[in-house]
Formats: sequence, structure tokens, C-alpha cells
Amino acid sequence: MQETGYLKENKKVLELLKRIKKFQAFSDDDIGAFLEVGKLKSYEAGETIINKGDKDQWVYFLISGQVKIVKG
Repeated sequence: MQETGYLKENKKVLELLKRIKKFQAFSDDDIGAFLEVGKLKSYEAGETIINKGDKDQWVYFLISGQVKIVKG
């Protein structure tokens, strides 16, 4: 997994999120608030993001690619 620093000053990510339909309901200030505490994480194919039962402080948004959810 690769992780960026916090995105609070990243205008490129702001513009990317504004193009995603689910984010269009949010103002630039709202999206900016997400970016103040948000990071981009990139995973390799087959890499586990989180395991069932694990606790995580993050909310994940899939920006590109695919995710496979496996139970059991």
C-alpha cells in the first residue's frame, strides 16, 4: 500500500472529487473539509485493505479500479 500525506492543499484531488456524482452535492468547502483529514491510498492487485472484524478509523471511497469483497 502506498499512502500520500494529507490532501488539504491538493487542488487536483478537489477537482477530481467534484467530477464524481456522489460528491456533486457537496460545496468546495465541504470537500475541502474531507481533504483536510483525507489521504489517498493505492493498493496492488490482491492486496488486502481490511479484514473482517478489524477496526479502522478511515472511511474509504473507491476513486478508480475495482474492489473484491470476500467473506470467509
